Amino acid sequence: MSRIPLLWLLWPALMAWLFCWRVLSGTGVCLAADPAQEPGFEPPAVAVSMARLDPDCCGVWVDGKRTGGSQAEKAESVAAPGKSGAWSAGQADGRRVTTFQYVIAFREPVAIGSVFVRGTTDRVLVLKENAAWPPDPGRSDDWIEAPVPAGQSHARLAPLPKKTAARAVMLTDRRSWGRSQVDLVRLLPSRWGNLTPVATANAEAEYTAYPNQAPPYTYYARRIVEASGSWQNAGPDRDQRVTRPPTEVAPSWFVLSWREPRTVSGFYMEDNFEKFELAYYDGPDGMNPAVATEKEWVRIRKLSVIGAGSDREYRRRFVFFEPRISRGFRIRILKTAPDQISMLGALVAWSELGDQPPPVPARRESEPPVSFVYQLPADEIVTIVIEDGNGRRVRNLVARAERPAGENVQRWDLKDERGAVVAPGRYRWRGIYHPGLRLIYHMTPYPNVGMNAPENAPWLTGQTGPGGWMADHTPPRAAAAGIGRMFVSSPCCESGVGLICCNLSGAKQWGMGNIVAWTSPSYLACDEKYVYGAAPPSDASEGKEHLWRIDPSDRSVKTLLSAPNTDERRRGVRGLEARAGRVYVAVNAPDDFMCNAVGAAHADLDNSHPRYRDVSIRNREDEDKPAPRLDFLRLFRLQGSPPGNKGLTWLESTSFPGSRNHIVLAFSKPVAIGSFAFPLPAGDGDMSIRL
Repeated sequence: MSRIPLLWLLWPALMAWLFCWRVLSGTGVCLAADPAQEPGFEPPAVAVSMARLDPDCCGVWVDGKRTGGSQAEKAESVAAPGKSGAWSAGQADGRRVTTFQYVIAFREPVAIGSVFVRGTTDRVLVLKENAAWPPDPGRSDDWIEAPVPAGQSHARLAPLPKKTAARAVMLTDRRSWGRSQVDLVRLLPSRWGNLTPVATANAEAEYTAYPNQAPPYTYYARRIVEASGSWQNAGPDRDQRVTRPPTEVAPSWFVLSWREPRTVSGFYMEDNFEKFELAYYDGPDGMNPAVATEKEWVRIRKLSVIGAGSDREYRRRFVFFEPRISRGFRIRILKTAPDQISMLGALVAWSELGDQPPPVPARRESEPPVSFVYQLPADEIVTIVIEDGNGRRVRNLVARAERPAGENVQRWDLKDERGAVVAPGRYRWRGIYHPGLRLIYHMTPYPNVGMNAPENAPWLTGQTGPGGWMADHTPPRAAAAGIGRMFVSSPCCESGVGLICCNLSGAKQWGMGNIVAWTSPSYLACDEKYVYGAAPPSDASEGKEHLWRIDPSDRSVKTLLSAPNTDERRRGVRGLEARAGRVYVAVNAPDDFMCNAVGAAHADLDNSHPRYRDVSIRNREDEDKPAPRLDFLRLFRLQGSPPGNKGLTWLESTSFPGSRNHIVLAFSKPVAIGSFAFPLPAGDGDMSIRL
């Protein structure tokens, strides 16, 4: 028998122990690193530590007035690496343009080369060296504006003039509606520029969505470089299926490219990528890198990925690497989450400028290679489609778009509805146009306005106002005159009113909505002081009959009666009158003959057969549990509606030995029964009914 050295026997256990120690003692960054990336590159440093903030001078100003006191914690939450938060100065009310200003101040001047900001602000200003302290946004001569290069989205890089030393930075947002907010700020010592606005974007596919009541919308790759939206490679089709989820076998990709080589050191990305790879183009000149072969791409393996928060759709992150000079960079998407589609909301390509000015996007020429001309006799609404040689629709090019009279040019990018380039062949375009629908007010269907109350608006002016007329679901049902006024009601309204008060000339004075859920008076009556309303039972009123007293002086409502149907009696008010402090109600319930002689409260289930166990319903989840005792009562029509497909669906007999078995419904006291209706069971058995 051969002998194995003890070390070889212990070697697997030793390796497992070392691996476990490595995992348990390693840093969180290494463990959380994307498996498609290899960390190891140091990202750019920030210009200032948060310990140098001047907390008394950090703040927000709204229309020139400081609000909220010190904002140092908020400033640190958006500007400090490793932290995430949101800094909001408030919301515009939509009635006027509001100016929001965010000031980040320091204890001493700081050398700043560029400012990166993500949010709604669109201006960056720095405090002059000789300006008075503390900083005041109202002293405009104290600030120097750092122009934000055009073509950037909500994530912007603003390089400052060389050798800028400032003790405060101000971010400004002017808006007439919506929330003002800063999500992310980085103050950097080097001068950085964003190369995305001067790039060309291509992608593996581009998704077109079809909203129910809006034109189709395509998530073009070029929306990223034009700062006009986001890119998406796929999405639910008309059967709500996603046809192209990215995988490692069939990845999705997005490419930024330039005509001349550019130096790029990293990207700021907003995406839903769970696993991705970065590569740069290393192929011949004169061709678009988007069509390069796999051999012409070089993967960037050493990356520094820094998370910067997230929102409902996107992860925000910085991805830095050793500077690469290339005409193109590719993001290869291998896995996404939570949706199995590739989504890119923003992409900032970082390039260190040195002494150079920031890149400025040239005026973009129309990219689509195919165009055609058509004439319109007047300003029209146009819809245009592209069809192949067999007449099959391949693209909805324009949907209900406004176009001016005269000559118009329409372009096509040679892509179909899925965002894929069409096959070579013959194609034709077809279009329709019309002048558009115009809403012109001619009259109101209610003569009350035009004939009797021209001072009233023909539309509702709130539920209590004199404008408009009545309900939107039911016509007027009842009317009563008294107390020098006329009252008209409709049984049910949703956005209209169910009860109105008019003067004796028919001019509406005020209105009132539903008194209870979906229910207004179906019958009206007046005495010397009040107006009374009544409504018969309905599903909307939970099967209850209502009687109300309304005081026209203050429009207060008092419920005089709220009575439900019972098992022995159905309610049904059919008339109403009031006089001398008394109310008279006429009742006629035409379906009384179908009421039960007894109700569920009279049933003695402990002495009924078969005997079913009781199932207690304690919460909402228990409502779906079979409850045979309740089903037994429902099958006898003593309570609720007949049961569905859970629990009992027919009455079962006892299963005693012998040929005779029974169904027994017992009562807790004698009840008066005049007749009994019961369906005959199927089969040849003999059935008898005994009391």
